[in-house]
Amino acid sequence: LAQLGGTCTAQLAPARAIPALYRLTGRPLPTAASLFMPEVTRPLRDLLHHQAGERLGEAARREWAAEVGGVVCRHFLQLATSMLDGVRKDEEARRRYARKADAASSTTDADKVCVQLFLDVEALGAQLR
Repeated sequence: LAQLGGTCTAQLAPARAIPALYRLTGRPLPTAASLFMPEVTRPLRDLLHHQAGERLGEAARREWAAEVGGVVCRHFLQLATSMLDGVRKDEEARRRYARKADAASSTTDADKVCVQLFLDVEALGAQLR
């Protein structure tokens, strides 16, 4: 299960690029989960539904899914926390050097990253149900 959890969490690697997608790009607020999100639980689904699914009982499949899902969620939480800390520090530094007082009233890059992460968490939750 540890190897399966590692395979699933490796699918989250593209999440590290989320801040760069919105940093000073003028992109609108995201409206959908990141394209990589369906791939996060694919190794788990493949194992449970195709490879070992017939040999495992329903209770064992649920236990495996819960354990691997927990590993993935904890990893995503660490990743998101780290990203948000960095984005917020960047925003604070930019505000200090900004010359326009009204710049803070618009949607910030940090807001966009938060929305994207929210959409991704919703997608992950739907996959794990």
